[in-house]
Amino acid sequence: MAEIYTIDLYFAACRITVRSQVATVIEWLRRDFPCHLTPLEATRIKVVIESRPNSHVAQPRGRSFLRHLGGTAFGWGDHRFIDYQGACVFYDHRRGVGTVASTDLELLYHYSYYLIIAISGEQLDAQGLHRFHAVGVCYHGLAFLVSMPPNGGKSTLAMSLLDDPDFLLISEDTPLIDLRGRIHPFPIRISLREIRDRHIPARFVRERLDPVFGRKLLLDLDFHGVHRVHDTPVSHPIICWGRRSTTDTPAIQPLPPLRSLALVLLQVVTGKDCPQRAEIVLRFTPWGLCRWATIAASRLAAAVALWRHGRFYELVLSQDPTRNAAFVTAFLRSLTPPERFA
Repeated sequence: MAEIYTIDLYFAACRITVRSQVATVIEWLRRDFPCHLTPLEATRIKVVIESRPNSHVAQPRGRSFLRHLGGTAFGWGDHRFIDYQGACVFYDHRRGVGTVASTDLELLYHYSYYLIIAISGEQLDAQGLHRFHAVGVCYHGLAFLVSMPPNGGKSTLAMSLLDDPDFLLISEDTPLIDLRGRIHPFPIRISLREIRDRHIPARFVRERLDPVFGRKLLLDLDFHGVHRVHDTPVSHPIICWGRRSTTDTPAIQPLPPLRSLALVLLQVVTGKDCPQRAEIVLRFTPWGLCRWATIAASRLAAAVALWRHGRFYELVLSQDPTRNAAFVTAFLRSLTPPERFA
C-alpha cells in the first residue's frame, strides 16, 4: 500500500489537513506555507490530493453555471465540481472536504495550492480578517503597503526592500485587515516573474508554469529567513497605490480623502485582484448568499476602519528597483518617529 504524506496548515482558527500519496506536492506546499505550520486550536478542513485521472472524482449532475480562470464549475450549492483542463477539483463545503485529481504533477500542485488559498481565504473572511491585494512590509514598527495591478512589480519592490535588514515582510501578496483597521501578516512564498541582478541559490527557487499567468519563479521564505517575517498586527499603516513609469526618479504624493476612500472600498469589499477563486467558494443558495452578505458587511467595516486609521498616497515607481527601494526607505524614515529607532 502506498505511503500517505500529510501536513497541517493553520490560518487563524482554520486548520487545513492536506493528504496525498505524492510526496513532491506535499513538500512544495510545505515550502509555500512555512509560517503556517505551527499547531493551533482550529476548525478542521481536509484536502485530498490524488494523482489520478479526472474521471476518478464524480461530477455532479446538471449544467455548468460559471467559467473562471480556465475552470468550468458545476453545482450551485455546497457541492462544487470544477473541471479544469487536465485537472479537476471537488469541494464539499458542508463536510469540509476538498479533492484535487490530475495525472499532471504541475497541475496537481497548482490547483492544490489555490484550493488551499480559496478555503483559507473564505475562513479568514468569516473570522473578520480580510485580504488586501498589496505587498506589505514593516519598517521599525511602521506598516507600509503598496497595491499595484497583477504583475505590476510588487514582488520586485519587496525583494529590494528586504535587502535592508530593517525591513520585515508582512505579505508579498495579500496582507490581512481586521475590523479595527490593523494589518495582519499573511506570509507565503514570494512569486516573481524574473530574478535580476542578484544571486539566489537554486535550492530556494522553483520554476512553475501557471496555466493562466504563465511562467513564475517561486522564492522560499527561507532565503531571507522566517525570522524576517513580522508576526504581530500593526496599526496606522501607510498605504500606497503604485504605478510604474518611464521616469528615472520615483515620486509620492498624498491622495485626497474621498479618492482614497473609494480605492479602499473597491479593494477590500470586492477583494479586487485577490486569489479568491469564485469558482470554488461562491454558492447560490439562501444560506450561501447570506454568508457572503455577512462577509461583505464585515469587509465594509474593515475598509472604513482602515481608511480612518491609515495614511494614503500615490506612489510612482521608476524602472530602477534599487532607486525605488532607496526612495521608499527615505520616505518611511521621514515619517517614523525617532523613538521607533530605539
